[in-house]
Amino acid sequence: MLATVIGVMLQARAVLWNEFTGLNRAMLKIARAAPVCQRLMSAPGVGALIAVTYRSAVDNPGRFAKSRTVGAYFGLMPKKYQSGATDKRTALYEAAHITSTRATRFSPLKRWAMDVVKLRGTKRAKVALARKLATVLHRMWADAIQFRWGEDTVTAERRNKAARQAARGTASSRSRRWDEGLARSGVVLRTLRQITRPRLTCRLKDLMA
Repeated sequence: MLATVIGVMLQARAVLWNEFTGLNRAMLKIARAAPVCQRLMSAPGVGALIAVTYRSAVDNPGRFAKSRTVGAYFGLMPKKYQSGATDKRTALYEAAHITSTRATRFSPLKRWAMDVVKLRGTKRAKVALARKLATVLHRMWADAIQFRWGEDTVTAERRNKAARQAARGTASSRSRRWDEGLARSGVVLRTLRQITRPRLTCRLKDLMA
């Protein structure tokens, strides 16, 4: 009797395993055919299933004016629950769990999560990391870039933005200094005219006398 039960269970397991491998192959085929999914999979903890789920959930990155608002859409904001966002939130939470516990390659995201763990505990840190992942993935998609292991994408974008603003500030400063130089030159010219004009007038009077 026991052998019969075990045999049936093994047969059921074999059928389930075959179905699972078939679905996994189909998922990998979808992810490999989509450049967006390939780009998202460069981030830590993001596999084919998570990439496809994120892509289908966001659909168009232009829907979100700011990357940090994606977390609310996935129901990952503190003290906020978005109906219908459970599956999407679960996918990102799983990615956060993999990043913080299983990922062998160290990344700024994992370091950031470890700092949050010290302050708020493991569960809250995973939710915070999932929210940050939603932001990072959106930025990667919008800018068409791979994940930067040296620094997270949002930090890199902020650094690039600060560099652009500094460059514009330098150009503005140079233009302002140029204008100020011209203004000083105008003042000097006017002063010279005021000084030299009476002298020329006196000389002309002396010559005419």
